[in-house]
Amino acid sequence: MRIVTAVLSSAFLSSLLLTGCGTGVYRGEATAEYSFTEPLPTGPFTYISALGCAKQDVDLNTGLTVTGLPAHDDGPCITAALAKANATHPVVLVQDGASLVSSIRGPAAGHWSIVGRGAGFHGASTLFGTGFFQKAGTNDDVIFNGDAAHAGCPGGKSDPGVYTPGLPPPRGTDITLRDFAINGNRGDGANGNSDRGDPRGHDGCALMGIDLIDVNNVRISGVTFYNTSMYNLRLSDVGHATVEHSLFANMGLLPDKYEPQNGDGTHVNGPANDINIHDNYYITTDDAIALNAPEGWGGLITNVTISNSFVQQGNTLLRAYTNSSPVAAGNALPLISNVTVDNLNGFGFFCAYFGDGAFHPVSLPGTIKNFVWKNSSCGSDWGIGLTENVADLTFSNFRWISDHTASPFFEMRQGHADSISLQDITVERPWDVVPALVRLRAAPTSTVDELSIDGLKFAGITDPLPQLVLIRAPSYISQIKLKNSLTGYVSIVNDSRLTGAVTQNSRSATADQ
Repeated sequence: MRIVTAVLSSAFLSSLLLTGCGTGVYRGEATAEYSFTEPLPTGPFTYISALGCAKQDVDLNTGLTVTGLPAHDDGPCITAALAKANATHPVVLVQDGASLVSSIRGPAAGHWSIVGRGAGFHGASTLFGTGFFQKAGTNDDVIFNGDAAHAGCPGGKSDPGVYTPGLPPPRGTDITLRDFAINGNRGDGANGNSDRGDPRGHDGCALMGIDLIDVNNVRISGVTFYNTSMYNLRLSDVGHATVEHSLFANMGLLPDKYEPQNGDGTHVNGPANDINIHDNYYITTDDAIALNAPEGWGGLITNVTISNSFVQQGNTLLRAYTNSSPVAAGNALPLISNVTVDNLNGFGFFCAYFGDGAFHPVSLPGTIKNFVWKNSSCGSDWGIGLTENVADLTFSNFRWISDHTASPFFEMRQGHADSISLQDITVERPWDVVPALVRLRAAPTSTVDELSIDGLKFAGITDPLPQLVLIRAPSYISQIKLKNSLTGYVSIVNDSRLTGAVTQNSRSATADQ
């Protein structure tokens, strides 16, 4: 996955940032003005400064003391305090300073929280406020829920469902992490958190900023993630989780030989349910938000809402997939269902990608169901990419700014779709290179039962598209329904032999009119 830098004007970016996102979105430069008016975790508060074994003497930007000396490792002290947590006596630690840590481990059963006093991020590299700096050579997550070293990476591997098949254990409950910064100290593979050759991790074990697995009732709020080894935040087998008001920043600090950088922001593995992601800001080197059902233990991801967030850069604003190379052809695939995206704006290489980026044998229909993305704007090289079997995808009141490549808004590269609905789409073309609104590639074959286009506008240059739909044989669309989209193109479809019925404004129309 390559780094993507926005090429559109800073004025346009600012207009999206200020008018396109929710008023509570993290804008990348926060202050420590937290009033703690939101619900706080249950349990007595213990200040980390009062533990007696933590020195809180680190500079969040350097990993040293403010005088340039080695800082004290507060990780074991904080882990020992969290280890006392249970359902009867939950533990809430208040980070009232800045700590160097060789990872923090909270009990797998949950009932623990860490609450900071606020944090923020200036420019490209300056953190301030309360938080944690990952000690060099730790080779571990910064914060995870487990009772032993590397518990966030069972068996030394990062995805238990892929490398260690089995059923997930009973979930723990009640973990809150809020209002602090994490500097993950990602280096070049010889220094930083991981010093074993690959800055992302070692021996198949990917290292995260926050890594929570097998737990219900999670709140991540007001966290500033910066420069983590791999994903900023990974949630695997979680339920009833909220991720809000946070900054996710992986700035692209790896040498070229370590591409892809895999710097995801919010990464959800299956199974997962009832996930609310809102009012966040993303600067990532891979997927800003990922819903990856085959990863983790693997399983259904359902009831997800994503809203009021902005992506400054990313490979995708959103990735969702169910079909993966570790899943044998013909085996039951996990599902993704009931996903609503509202007011997610920004810039990426893709706006969204449905698939893991590779071609696999696709054997089961409709593994992504009831997916709606609305009220959003996206500037990208490619709009929507798909290599999955999907039941129904809807994009509504969606503005796409084509980033001067010969790419369509929606491209099927493999798979089958029962229904694709494009409602009130605006295509802005600063360059005359967009070949079509929708394109189906020739190989592997793509098929669509019904493509509906209702309301289509063009901005930018006035030259019409050669066709709305470009199909390469043997790919095929059974039915095209076109409403309120009468101008801006020459033909509806490039080849009438590759479609079934075509209707325009509820009246029969020839495919080439």
